[in-house]
Amino acid sequence: MMYATFDSGTLGVYNKSYLIYPDEELEAANYAYQGTNVIMLDYGDPVELVFQAIVVTPAGGHPLHLHGYSFFQVGMNNGTFDNSTDPASYNLDDPPEMNTTIVYGSGWTAVRFFANNPGVWFFHCHFESQVSWGMATALIVKDGPNPDQKLKPPPVGMPSCGA
Repeated sequence: MMYATFDSGTLGVYNKSYLIYPDEELEAANYAYQGTNVIMLDYGDPVELVFQAIVVTPAGGHPLHLHGYSFFQVGMNNGTFDNSTDPASYNLDDPPEMNTTIVYGSGWTAVRFFANNPGVWFFHCHFESQVSWGMATALIVKDGPNPDQKLKPPPVGMPSCGA
């Protein structure tokens, strides 16, 4: 994915049409996709991600980890996230800063950060079996306008994909 991103195209490696706002009527089985779906972000974008657990089997929770970033956990609760009321309960005064959070079995967790680190960043559940089921994605943060806000090219001599 890094080579495809650096070459300014997907090269058929990933799909930029990640389902950002799922239809509330979707069932859990409909959330699985074939292929690699990514979330594209512009440099400097304010980002809020809300993770909703869908109970398919009894589970204690999902530890979610983002590479390349720390984020602020601004909210967490049981039940289904309601965008019209739940943001009022966010802790915006002193939210914990972390790179791993948890979404409990039948609840939601909301995190915020600024997309200020260009590159391809893996975001995944820390349960390996669930990563293999598709509980992972990549965030691709585009270059910013200044030289220190751009993705550095691959090192000379680094093997390319398929080499």
